[in-house]
Amino acid sequence: IGIVLLILIVMQYKYHTTYPSAIKQSQHSSLVKVGLAVKAKTKSSDIIIVYGHDWDSTIPYYAQRKAIMDRAYGALENERMLKSLGMLDKKEVGAVLLCKYNKYAKYDDFFRNSRIEYFKLNEQPTRVGRCDVYYRKDS
Repeated sequence: IGIVLLILIVMQYKYHTTYPSAIKQSQHSSLVKVGLAVKAKTKSSDIIIVYGHDWDSTIPYYAQRKAIMDRAYGALENERMLKSLGMLDKKEVGAVLLCKYNKYAKYDDFFRNSRIEYFKLNEQPTRVGRCDVYYRKDS
């Protein structure tokens, strides 16, 4: 029983000395910053479109905005994207985020410029964490 107690004490000690600092430095904290930055620069009724972050809802959650999470990096004419966009007015898109949290996230000029033009976004992004955030021109 003594050895089990010793193991539990060592495990507890390792947990409290290792994980809190690792959690603070994690990717999650930068996603919170992105979400809060988007919240500050968009209207509560705006929708955001996030590329490069699969279906992780951290950014939309902290931005308190509805979001389209496009993990396919497809064309705006893609059937799924057209269906999603068909449910809203282009004016409702307050920001498009091009994030680089995975190795597949690569955005060429055509990809970037097509979204800037379609959603009438500022051409210069605001860099927050590992995301380039393109806000709507009127925001």
